[in-house]
Amino acid sequence: MPQSLRRAREFLHANAEEPLELTQLAAAAGVGVRALQLGFQRHFGTSISEMLRDIRLAHLNIRLTAACPDDNITDIAFELGFTHLSRMASAYRAKFGETPSATLRRMH
Repeated sequence: MPQSLRRAREFLHANAEEPLELTQLAAAAGVGVRALQLGFQRHFGTSISEMLRDIRLAHLNIRLTAACPDDNITDIAFELGFTHLSRMASAYRAKFGETPSATLRRMH
């Protein structure tokens, strides 16, 4: 895997809770935006935004499994960088087989 893609992936993991600026990600990787987009498709089989969503979903799952029963899923989701709650919930269900609230209930 090219070093630039490794740097980009590490940047996404380290900054997943922040809004994504493709130019900032490309600068961190040391390549242009289009080269970065093509590299993600070629080497990871996914888009940058899909990888970022999956990272955020994994963080959400970790937070929900460690949360208190009265923690607010909406607050946690916004802290993790999600901006569309219905899309987040649909993606979470597709990835983990249950809704975020079901994960929270199941853990307590």
